[in-house]
Amino acid sequence: MHLLFERRPKMADILAGIHRDALIEEISAAIHQWPEFEQRVFLQAHYQNQSLEAISRSCKLDVEEVGEILKRCDHRLYAFLRSARNPIREGDEPLLPIARSEGTVQ
Repeated sequence: MHLLFERRPKMADILAGIHRDALIEEISAAIHQWPEFEQRVFLQAHYQNQSLEAISRSCKLDVEEVGEILKRCDHRLYAFLRSARNPIREGDEPLLPIARSEGTVQ
């Protein structure tokens, strides 16, 4: 009987999965509100792991311009994540756990 109990998922794990899924949907929705060109640059850098040089060639931009676009996108995403951690209206649930991690978003 003890082994059966250990195999069941913990409530914290279930809730973490729900929050993670909600967060992924919210991040996706936030990114889709950005200008299409900035979406493309952000996705090439963060999801396709392309270098700044590769992105600059494909978008016909200077490497510095690509870097500035990515900084803007990263700032927008960080601002969104801060607001997701700290709901504005009383009673709203945060999308992310309150405890902050020291990791970086890539």
